[in-house]
Amino acid sequence: DYNVTRSIYEDMLSRKEKARLSMTLDIEGQGVTYRVQEPPVYPIEPKGLRFRHFAIAAPVLGLLAPIGLFGLYILLDPRVRTPGLLSALDDVELLGVIPAQRIKRSLGVRLKDIFLCGFLIAATLAAYASVTAYRLMGVL
Repeated sequence: DYNVTRSIYEDMLSRKEKARLSMTLDIEGQGVTYRVQEPPVYPIEPKGLRFRHFAIAAPVLGLLAPIGLFGLYILLDPRVRTPGLLSALDDVELLGVIPAQRIKRSLGVRLKDIFLCGFLIAATLAAYASVTAYRLMGVL
């Protein structure tokens, strides 16, 4: 018990001596002083992702996401779409297959829809590109 009390006393005595020495150095001006070498400034460009990265990635992801979802849908769809797949699944011989028919009128409607979708996609990309360009120029 005496040794514990003595070690605490010696620890407190060394702390008192350090405090006295620190105060003496502070009064004399010889203590540790810190000086700022450069004044703080705001960064010119932010770190990390900028608007242009999002402007480039958004249309790419916007075009790839539906294609990927469509591929995933076809992959996970349980319906049989080809006669070869049906015969491979059940090892049953097929008696007959109904062929797909292409009607000229439906082909024309399909081409019209494809052109309309292509035009809408091109118009959307053009509007997106113009807004992005104006934003990067600082107009918007």
